[in-house]
Amino acid sequence: MEPGGQIFLGDVLSLPLLEMFHTSVQLYQASASLSITELRQRIISRLSREQRLIIDPEFFIALKEYLPQISHVEIQLKRGSYQNELTRFRYDVVLHLGKKVSSPTESPTYINWEENPPLTPPLEGGECLTPLEEGECLTIDAVCQKLVESSPEMLVVTRIPNARIWGDVQAMALLASSNCPETVGELQQKITRNGIEPEEWWELQKKVPYRMNITWSGNGADGYYDVIFLHNDTDLIADSTLISPQKPKLKPWSAYANQPYTRTKHSQLIPQLRNFLQEKLPDYMLPSAFVVLDQLPLTPSEKVDRRALPAPDKSRPVLDVELVAPRTPTEEILVGIWGEVLSINEVGVFDNFFMLGGDSIGATQLISRVRDTFQIELSLHRLFESPTVAEFGELILGATRQQLAAIQTVSRDEELPLSFAEQRLWFLDQLQEGSVVYNEQEGLRLSGSLSVEALEKAVQEIVRRHESLRTNYQAIAGSPVRVIHPELDLKIPIVDLQQLPPEEKLKEVQRLGEREIQQPFDLANDSLVRVTLLQLAVDDYVLLLTMHHIITDGWSTGVFSHELEVLYGAYVQGKLSPLSQLPIQYTDFACWQRQPATAETLAPQLDYWKQQLAGAPPLL
Repeated sequence: MEPGGQIFLGDVLSLPLLEMFHTSVQLYQASASLSITELRQRIISRLSREQRLIIDPEFFIALKEYLPQISHVEIQLKRGSYQNELTRFRYDVVLHLGKKVSSPTESPTYINWEENPPLTPPLEGGECLTPLEEGECLTIDAVCQKLVESSPEMLVVTRIPNARIWGDVQAMALLASSNCPETVGELQQKITRNGIEPEEWWELQKKVPYRMNITWSGNGADGYYDVIFLHNDTDLIADSTLISPQKPKLKPWSAYANQPYTRTKHSQLIPQLRNFLQEKLPDYMLPSAFVVLDQLPLTPSEKVDRRALPAPDKSRPVLDVELVAPRTPTEEILVGIWGEVLSINEVGVFDNFFMLGGDSIGATQLISRVRDTFQIELSLHRLFESPTVAEFGELILGATRQQLAAIQTVSRDEELPLSFAEQRLWFLDQLQEGSVVYNEQEGLRLSGSLSVEALEKAVQEIVRRHESLRTNYQAIAGSPVRVIHPELDLKIPIVDLQQLPPEEKLKEVQRLGEREIQQPFDLANDSLVRVTLLQLAVDDYVLLLTMHHIITDGWSTGVFSHELEVLYGAYVQGKLSPLSQLPIQYTDFACWQRQPATAETLAPQLDYWKQQLAGAPPLL
């Protein structure tokens, strides 16, 4: 290209505004009742799935330093009075090639819209414009008056709040704060619309003999922009150096853009990893999620910082099948159930439940929800045989609908039976008295300032909510019955490990955990849940939960952790429990399970086993 030529690049999406863009979109799409936690997850998910090339405006400034044939660079906000992605988050670039850059012949005039009085101008010798009267806010009319009366060669207005994105800037700040509201509706109420619409400056340009350019202040992420007026009698160009003459601090080239090919690479790598592990590991040991990182976060001692590892997001994992939307009402319902159980936002009808991160506990939840929704009985193994929405939907359509008896609450004034699972574990405990084989333990790492009082209150409330946690199993005439205590005063002992050397703390945590889990439970008399708090530092704790398997499983542990988080968060703020009362307890399920079987309910199971045992020898 000949000297004096120009290269125009239009509609470039700004990298510093990328998170703001996705925040704006997700806020617009979210319901008022959506939790802020869920909103943050959606934003993170969309950011990780961005496949467009997003460029930092500073890239073009840096390019000028690298390519001397670029004489100057113009970064321009998009014109338009409408509000959309183009006007709010995109920009245009003009690269001028080989044209001599003129310098101002007089001291430029600078107006800092944000400051009163204005800040010192960035160019030495420039004049600062003070508002018309002390304490009066700057206005576009005041700038117009200055242009008409003083007719400066160049006037720069800096730090103007951008009305197009001012609400998004506030939303970003609230989401990053420690006192962020709990729902989208509450967040929206705190956002105020403010700022100056850039199009108002272009309207001003029609009234004065000036050329004009609008560009961002800095990278624009703080919500401000600058306006440059150049008199028609000058050949100055609105180069970035007119606002900030200092040379930019150069960064690695990779820092000026996102990596849009990353997700494509992951889509190739993750299925290969999954297939490789399937050949080496049993199904129950397969990872439920894969998270690809550029590098592992490390502690100052060069060990993997597990607390800094990101949790898997709720987006659909990378699979080797295309995402296909539901095609029938049954598939649409099943996709919703799949998503709720797996805590992911998108499910295709050909996605394998277990490839999406499902496990045996999740499978049990799914079968329960299918039973409640469709009023049919399907055994757990059917999900292993037909693990996709499409296959499972066919099973439902072919199944015989049968009305299942709803679980009802029962009186606690009579002898209460055990469920089949409880009776099995009670029987095994009688055979192996003092065994610790069925002791289960969970360690919860608690970081930050901790209120032990609020923690203990939260644990007590969980014990109150769930009868199983205050239940014993005693024998009457040789048969087991459950004994539910009205209350259980569960204290949390604190073990102080702060004085131990750092390398010894983890060993001591492991030793104490091992000692605790090796202590047997007396099912008839002991509390079947033990809680111990280990303090590693002023703001670092481990909460040890040890229970007998007769009152807990993997699903129950997740419920305990979730309720502990919710209740502690409420109590530490002096609020009441936000959790609703449970409609039924495990005792009610056990009594429901013990109802006499009918020919109608047994028929499908009998048919199944006849089919499975067809062709078997007469005597086994």
